[in-house]
Amino acid sequence: MDKPIDRTEPIRTLVEKAGGKLIAAYMTTGPHDVVIVTEPADGSDAVAVGMAAAASGAVAEIETVRACPVPVHPRAQSASQCRPPD
Repeated sequence: MDKPIDRTEPIRTLVEKAGGKLIAAYMTTGPHDVVIVTEPADGSDAVAVGMAAAASGAVAEIETVRACPVPVHPRAQSASQCRPPD
């Protein structure tokens, strides 16, 4: 890339418009070029951000995954129980 552009602020704006908070944005090597870590109000907000980004044409492929803290037992990883420990 001859003139790399920091896309953090446009990403932050998109996430915040969907009611979430941008925690981090990383450029990566491997199968994904960018990984963003957000704290959405709920899981549907994360899906909305992905759909908006895809619709903008700015990205070719989106994969949304939910991350749960390690102490959360696998059987308790439903949407309502996948929360950070207090």
